[in-house]
Amino acid sequence: MMNLDQYFHAMTWEYFFKCSDKTVLEIGPLHGEHSKLILQQNPKSLDLIDIDAGVCKNLESLGVNKNLRYIINQDIHKF
Repeated sequence: MMNLDQYFHAMTWEYFFKCSDKTVLEIGPLHGEHSKLILQQNPKSLDLIDIDAGVCKNLESLGVNKNLRYIINQDIHKF
């Protein structure tokens, strides 16, 4: 039997496997670990927005991927 924390963790990860053929907007991708999981599911497209220019620069390490359209450095409230 799962406790509540385990349940929410499992439920959250389940969404990464539903990204196939979807347009995904990830806000605050940090180091791109979730972005990598999303890209593995072959989404229609993935756009990343983060307020930190350094984070956006580091996200370029995700490499060229036909599904990764944009890495945008901007405050989401101004986007």
